[in-house]
Amino acid sequence: MAAAKTIKVQQTGSPQRRHHSQRETLIGLGLNKIGRVKELPDNPATRGMIGKVHLRAAPPGTGIIAGGPMRAVFETLGMQDVVAKSIGSSNPYNMVRATFDALRHQDSPRSVAARRNIKVSALQARRTGVDSEAAAD
Repeated sequence: MAAAKTIKVQQTGSPQRRHHSQRETLIGLGLNKIGRVKELPDNPATRGMIGKVHLRAAPPGTGIIAGGPMRAVFETLGMQDVVAKSIGSSNPYNMVRATFDALRHQDSPRSVAARRNIKVSALQARRTGVDSEAAAD
């Protein structure tokens, strides 16, 4: 098994004249002294390369409500009735990567129902707005 890659981060200058969000980032990374070196896992979140994309299903007939690069991905895949919001990077390349990452991590109705210990039909009845008890009557 290969060892996980790490990235070395070092504070080189004083955070005195930096924006407060940059100072909070330094504190969050554990860099509170100049010259301190910290090893962190090397992943896109650590590097800050990609933003996040929030996806939601929309009612039928809504269409695609998403920004430029995300809209192109959804249209190419043939998806309909989706609402997407990009948070973080506005770089088109990174937005496409974040969109594919969000699609890759979507849960199927079967896995959600298993996690909640309910039937898939009850889960889908909730989505359409019909109460499962009312449907049984």
